[in-house]
Order: sequence, then C-alpha cells, then structure tokens
Amino acid sequence: KLLREFFESFFQLPKNQWYGFLTDTLSMKEIVYAMWSMFIKAPWTVKRGLMIMRGRELRMLLRIIFPNI
Repeated sequence: KLLREFFESFFQLPKNQWYGFLTDTLSMKEIVYAMWSMFIKAPWTVKRGLMIMRGRELRMLLRIIFPNI
C-alpha cells in the first residue's frame, strides 16, 4: 500500500517534473523543488515511510560527513 501511495504522489507532480526526474534531465535545484513539492503534498503515510530510519542511514550519513574515518 505504501509503495502505491508513493507512486500516486510522485505521478501527481507536473509531467515535466516526474518525466525530468525519470530521464535525469532536471537540474539539482529542480529535483529538490520537485521532491519537496511531492513531500509536502504526499499523505502522512508516505512522509512517514520516507523519513523512518531503516538502520543504514546513519552510517551512510556519517560516511558522507566524515569520508576519511
């Protein structure tokens, strides 16, 4: 159900945004704007699913912040 709700939210974006994202033709600024717009309009279940930690995220974040450790 969560995956279906996610894709419903994603494809409610204007076509140029979801198409541009899928074809890798958006700038970073456009991607951030599109994903933020989707996040704001998405139902709470989708927001929660995107924000919940699954166990690897903290380690990945630390590797990005401290790449030499």
